[in-house]
Amino acid sequence: MAKTRKLWRMFAVVSAAAMALALVSSAFAQAPPQPPHTFFGSAASGSGALVDGADAADGAVVTASNEDGEAVGTATIANSEWVIDVDPADASSVTFSIDGSSESDSSDITAGAVTQVSLDVTSAAADEAAAAEAAAEEAAADEAAAEAA
Repeated sequence: MAKTRKLWRMFAVVSAAAMALALVSSAFAQAPPQPPHTFFGSAASGSGALVDGADAADGAVVTASNEDGEAVGTATIANSEWVIDVDPADASSVTFSIDGSSESDSSDITAGAVTQVSLDVTSAAADEAAAAEAAAEEAAADEAAAEAA
């Protein structure tokens, strides 16, 4: 009888230790990180990077920005090619710009996906020139209206 009692105690201790180990293991278990979404462009494959209608120069920087406007990836154009990996934890969608240009259309993020992107953006200088031209046209129209009155 004493032997049986001893076996039951040992069984209870081993069972408790196994359960404790299982609880501790599950508490520290984490989901593996999601693979990035890879975006790329290549003039050779028809998805070049254009700024104001011309090929972006080697050395230009492509920036991927999330919904909050935060940069979540960058790449330098080399041999008319660029590649950016975006962590799905950092964004649900991104837009692209080249050296501070206007932003491209939005692209959704999917873990593990690879997407070819054609960029055709307007440079910051061209945006400023267009805004200045629009302001000058508006001022001229206001002046003409004032003279007519």
